[in-house]
Amino acid sequence: LEAYASAWRAATESGDEQKSSLWQDRAAALVRQIDARYGPYWSRRADMLLAAGIARGGGSDNLTVLVRAAESFYRNGQIDQALAAYDRAVELAGQAKQPDVAFEQAYTAAAIEQQRGNRRQAAERFRRLALSLPSHPKASEAHLLAIYNTAHDTAPARTPSLSTVSYLTLLQEHLQHWPAAATANQARMWLGGVEEHDKQWADAIAAYRGVTPDSDHAVAAVEAAARSYQQWLSELARAGKPNRGIATEAARYFESMVMSPRGDLPERWSQTQRVAATSAATLWLQHTDDYDQAERLLAAALTEADDAPAEWRTAARSLLVFAVAAQGCRDEAARQLGELADGAPEQLLLVIEGLGRLAGKAAPTVRRELAELQLQAAALVRAKGDAISNQQRRALDLAVVRGLAAAGRMDEAVKSARQFAAASPRDGETQEEYARLLVDAAEWPEALSAWRAIQHKCREGSDRWLRSIYYQSQAMEHLGKSDDAARLIKLTEALHPDLGGPDLKTRFHELLRRCLRSASASP
Repeated sequence: LEAYASAWRAATESGDEQKSSLWQDRAAALVRQIDARYGPYWSRRADMLLAAGIARGGGSDNLTVLVRAAESFYRNGQIDQALAAYDRAVELAGQAKQPDVAFEQAYTAAAIEQQRGNRRQAAERFRRLALSLPSHPKASEAHLLAIYNTAHDTAPARTPSLSTVSYLTLLQEHLQHWPAAATANQARMWLGGVEEHDKQWADAIAAYRGVTPDSDHAVAAVEAAARSYQQWLSELARAGKPNRGIATEAARYFESMVMSPRGDLPERWSQTQRVAATSAATLWLQHTDDYDQAERLLAAALTEADDAPAEWRTAARSLLVFAVAAQGCRDEAARQLGELADGAPEQLLLVIEGLGRLAGKAAPTVRRELAELQLQAAALVRAKGDAISNQQRRALDLAVVRGLAAAGRMDEAVKSARQFAAASPRDGETQEEYARLLVDAAEWPEALSAWRAIQHKCREGSDRWLRSIYYQSQAMEHLGKSDDAARLIKLTEALHPDLGGPDLKTRFHELLRRCLRSASASP
């Protein structure tokens, strides 16, 4: 082999390409014999000879020689020489119509760049390879690695030759070329994450909904789609736009993952179907009045839930309490709530918040019962002692105050709120909750003082600042200072014409009309 390598080098130096090719072919054949007869040690010795021949200027147009030399360069830490040899091997394999060999060598070169941390170069190599041979069985895998390396590339661009293809473009490109590949589901999850981060809710949901039910990402996709729907619905609600239609469509989509077109439930529930069931129920309970539909689906899911994760069972039963209570079945809701005693605090807090929202919309005869359920759930959380965080404890304290107020126990509610407000003077939500309770309790002097304190701690023109002005004006009206209230409202509108949006502006104008009538009627 040494003799063949010397002859090959001499022929190359003399410019005799025919002889150079002949000796390379003989060297390649001899290396294969060494592989077969003498094992890996002598094979590596042979590869080193081939690599040395190339390194000394021998060059090579023999595919086998180049591949063996590239492997030897890599094993010896000569990375640049290895990459050059692999690139030449890719070129020769393409000329020889050997796409599988070309793909393998290009893939190896890209993997080497990834291994040594050259993310951008690795991404370029993987992408170029995938697009050059898109029908290759591993093309989508290569392209996904291009996306992965692009996402993890933190190096600044230094030369114009480096690709500037964006992460988002690569994800879209992947789904355009390989929509049915196994890698497409991962691309959809990543694409959904980008769109969700950018608050493009419809696009995020479309990406998540594209993940196939048999994928390893199916559960995460359903959870992400549900999360995006909730964020979208909340955004619409804050803007005063209707959202019931979107909520209903979303709930039906999740339900369709569980029920057949004929309405049959699954004989064996997958975790994906369970998450879809709780996602549908959450939408029905929070954004529609289909409480009975939510109850039926949740009850069915819990019947076949022996092998379900404990966290999911707690969440589902929490929603079931909500659904049953919403239909006025308070005894059954209380029984279901008792089964949640061992649940996680965050799940019980969700029940408390849900019951609080229900109580705010319910008729007076139902509101008190719902509030009592809320307080019962709060007692379960408090029984956990140190198991709850400071943030959870704060949320619980506020929920208890609201529950006491909804239950008609206004003196207790005001007393508790006063204590929480004194303990958290910089917590705007706590201070506002206390001030609202004073208004509800018609404690007008104290309410006026509390809302003035909130005004001085807020940025002028902010939503909370404008609410503080409204409630101060309301307190003044009840204290017989309608002139002062009218002047305050007019000044506020002159400085901030939108008055905090359509809803609050309407309330401001109604209050102003009352104050002006009252002022004109005064002697």
